[in-house]
This record gives sequence, structure tokens and C-alpha cells, in this order.
Amino acid sequence: MPSVLFVPFGSKKHASSRLICYENAKYLKKRGWKVSVDKGDPRKFNVVVFQKRYGSQDVAMARCCRKTVFQLSEAYYLKPGRKNGVLKMAKTVNAMTVGSSPIQHWFKHHKIKSTIIPTGLDFAALQKGKKRDILTICWIGSTENEKYLRILVKPLNTLWQKYDFELRVIGGRRPGLPFKGKRHFVKWEMGKAEKWVSECHIGVAPLARRPYEFAKPPSKPILYMAQGLAVVATDTPPYHDLIENGVNGFLVYKNDQKKWTRYLEILLTDKEKRNSFVSKGRIDCKKYDAPVIAKRWDAFLKSLR
Repeated sequence: MPSVLFVPFGSKKHASSRLICYENAKYLKKRGWKVSVDKGDPRKFNVVVFQKRYGSQDVAMARCCRKTVFQLSEAYYLKPGRKNGVLKMAKTVNAMTVGSSPIQHWFKHHKIKSTIIPTGLDFAALQKGKKRDILTICWIGSTENEKYLRILVKPLNTLWQKYDFELRVIGGRRPGLPFKGKRHFVKWEMGKAEKWVSECHIGVAPLARRPYEFAKPPSKPILYMAQGLAVVATDTPPYHDLIENGVNGFLVYKNDQKKWTRYLEILLTDKEKRNSFVSKGRIDCKKYDAPVIAKRWDAFLKSLR
């Protein structure tokens, strides 16, 4: 039986580790792999996957293993202060997987080959709740990513002057932003946050327009679609891989404030359009379902043997 060890960046509470290591482990086992996450002697596994791990101890460990993979899904780690360590790890391992084309292009520029395997989501494990009576716009994210909500302050304040709706923020802390309408903060809890998302109607995914953000995987829009929300997001390359503007969601080019306002107004007032996005989104996001992503990992890992 082939074996693989995932060495995660964080625990199950850390989103990327949960989605890339723990969820893949579950479905790779079903595909005939002996899988462990952060447990066991790395030297005894056929393949060891280092998820966002590139410290000196990780490099030393990689040199002792049979086959090794460096997995990197966020361009944050390509910034100057981390670049040298990341490149050293990339040149030590046997293969690399990345989460998006911008990251792949970065490594290609440094003459390092990589394979794109998107970050998936275990749809079967998502709890669902009843839709709220009041139209609710949802944002879910970490404290670090809360800054992107600033993009929505003006559009939402404009819309609150005309429509009755609520903004639900699910995160690490209450955002200190000058929103002027109904809003509800819910502190993120593992196993519950996805249900709270499903109770909403519209999901927003604003991002700044910088290289780091342009490489972020579409995990947020995937969750919204899987949980039956209509999506409005900043137009980035990874988000564009999932969202076809006007067909299964809205993409806001250059974070145009008038477009943010207009697209959200359409979804707040046009139930038919909102439901159309929801129906198409449920179908289109399936390519990111954990069993589908595990199948891609299965083929990739077998190619290393």
C-alpha cells in the first residue's frame, strides 16, 4: 500500500492546513493510500508533503525522505523576506504543487517546475441551516483579511439608504469599520461557521488588487457557492477560474465602487437573478469538491513513485 505523510503548517483550525492536509488525507485513504497527518517517521513514507513548510528543519527532513513535495498555496510566502527560504526548499524537494497560476508563473520565472492542484472543500461535511428572513450579505474570513472589507464600506452604506438588509461578518473579531446599517458579527467557530454562511443569501469576496491577493485561491467563493449563496467578488485570476461574470456570479473589475454597488443592488432586488446564480454556482463549484481534488492528488503522487 502506498503511503503519504502530510506535514501541515497548522492545526485543523488553520484553514489551509484543514483543506489541504486533513481533508485530502480523508479521501486519499478511500483511494487506497496509507495516510498520516503530522504523525510518524517521515523516512518511512513513500512520499512526504510539506504544506507551507520551508524552515531549516524542514529542509533537513526533506533531504532524509524518499520522495518529497513542497505545497504552496499563498503568494504571501514569496515576499522578499521569505523568498530565499522558499526557493531553497523548492530546490530540495522532488516536486512542487501550487494553488494558482500566478504562483506557478513565479516559480517558472525561477526555473522551478510546479503542478497546480487547487485547494478543495469537503462539501459532504458542510452543515446547512435555514435561510434568514431578512436578506443577508455574508463575509467570512480571518482577522488578517478583515482589511478587505474596507472596499465595501461605501457601496453598502449607499445601499442601506434604499434597502433593508443585514451584513453578517464571520471572523476573528468585530471589524472596526464605519458601516452605517444593520450588521451582525459572529465569532468564527470550527464546525459551525459553514452553517452560519448557509443561512445568508449573498456572499462577498473583496480583495485588494496586489500580486499577493491576485494569487489567493478561490476558497471563499467556493464555500459561498456550495452553501447556496450568490457571489460578488473582486476580479482576480483564481476567482475568474470559478466565476463567469453575469452567469454564476459577479466579478468586479478593479474594485470599481459603482460596480460593487450595482451588482449588490441587483442581487438584493432581483430574486430570480439571485436564484439563477445559486443554481449555476452549486454546479460549477463541484470541481473543487474534496473527492475531486483528492483524485488529482492521487494521480500526482503516483507519478512520483
